[in-house]
Formats: sequence, C-alpha cells, structure tokens
Amino acid sequence: RSLPERFRDLERLTPGQASASDRADLVTEGAARFRLFEAVREVLSEAAGQRPLLLVLEDLHWADKPTLLLLTHLAGSPDPARLLLFGAYRETELRWSHALADALAELRRERVGIRIPLGGLDDEEVAALVRAWTGAEVRAGAAEEIHRRTEGNPFFVEELLSHLE
Repeated sequence: RSLPERFRDLERLTPGQASASDRADLVTEGAARFRLFEAVREVLSEAAGQRPLLLVLEDLHWADKPTLLLLTHLAGSPDPARLLLFGAYRETELRWSHALADALAELRRERVGIRIPLGGLDDEEVAALVRAWTGAEVRAGAAEEIHRRTEGNPFFVEELLSHLE
C-alpha cells in the first residue's frame, strides 16, 4: 500500500523502494534527514490522534546516532500529540563519548522528558521472583546469593535460574 504524498520520505526507507545507499543518504544529509524525521513525527502524531500512543525504545545504549537524533527530534516536537516516548538504557554501558550521552544532554537542555533511574531488586524481591519462576520456596541464603551474583537485575536473575534448571 502506498503512503500519502507527505510520507514519501518514509517510503524511501522501505526495502525494495530505494537502495541501501539511498536509505543511508536519507538519514545522513541534513535537509533529507529533517524531512524524514518530520514524516515520522507526522505519522506518529496522526496515530496518536486516534488514541494515545506509547513508543518504547529499549536498549538505547546500542542505538546508532541517526536513531538517537530521531528520538531527540520527536521528544522536542512542539506538537502536543498524545504520544509518550519511553526509552530504556543501561547506565553501565554508557560512556561520555557515546551518541546516547549527547542525546541525553540534548533532552536535558531542552527540558523534555524525565529520567527515572532503576535499581536492582532487593533480596526479598529476588526471593519473590525466584518463587514465581520456580513455584517453590527459596531456601535460606539462596536469594541473597542470587542477589549478590546478579545485583538484583531481574533479567540476570531469570537467566541464572534458566541456567540452573
């Protein structure tokens, strides 16, 4: 299905519509990139006009610079669309030279968004996760040991349990 005329720049990103080098040019050239970002913003705004929209971007510590530029463009949009952007990243993966550090600085400068640092689960929460995962009670000291090894990271807790299974 063809996109409306105002979204033609998005169509150029789809495989079969343009070569890989054309797609790369679209996200690297200033004016073309702006048109692309505006087309994405318009599509999301239109979708959010129908009902509130949540866009979740996970593992932003792995995102490339064009993706992060798009994120800051969307977050700084003056359009009050019913769009909520949620981005997650691991602080431990972030270095000052990373493109995400620049994007976060830009979001702070523009005063858009809020930062919600998440810590790991505590011993009791680890024990509850182990119970939920295994269906069994946790023996004395096991939750503390799992917490020590995983720093309470729920993903690591589940991966450890999967490995022990």
